[in-house]
Amino acid sequence: MKRKYFFFLPLLLVLLVPCFLNLGIVGADDPEKTRETIRSQLKHIANFMDGVRSHMTNAYGAVSGNILKGNSGWGSSQSLNRAVTRAFRECENQGGGCEEIYTVCVHNNTPENITVYLFQPWETDFSNSNSLWNWSMSPGQEFNLGVDGSRLFISKRFYLKGEYTDGSKQWNARKIDEYSCQQRNYRDGWNLKIRLIP
Repeated sequence: MKRKYFFFLPLLLVLLVPCFLNLGIVGADDPEKTRETIRSQLKHIANFMDGVRSHMTNAYGAVSGNILKGNSGWGSSQSLNRAVTRAFRECENQGGGCEEIYTVCVHNNTPENITVYLFQPWETDFSNSNSLWNWSMSPGQEFNLGVDGSRLFISKRFYLKGEYTDGSKQWNARKIDEYSCQQRNYRDGWNLKIRLIP
């Protein structure tokens, strides 16, 4: 009687192995490999969005993505809801779950030079050397976070950290959605503005 259940064992393994492999992408066994994967996927999404921004000509734009797979989708419409729906549909058609992703503008609202560090959502060690990227900013300067001339699109689950260049003050790493973000709707997607103040 019990022997008939062995028939289902190979089927169960076929279904579960891909799940375990997916978990390994963000495993703690090789954190630098995880960071490199995230860097690569974010660059891929940034390059893709550079190529489609000129097509986002309506009043509202939205972007969604899966940062582990490098998938992204965009939507543009006179209705914000339709733009969001189109962005998710395009991204999800590539496989996997998607989430809203944003460009992030940081404003150095201090009298000092600062360095800003970006960390991936699964980071456990927020040492400066473990950041995905970092940027130096002069007093009063503001810009969108980007690499190689392309703006980054990231979720609110990413972590941001800042410090005075001379080391005299530091903003501890925290999720972007824990900052007082000003969300701005543009035709080519959402932008989050974060002010770092003394």
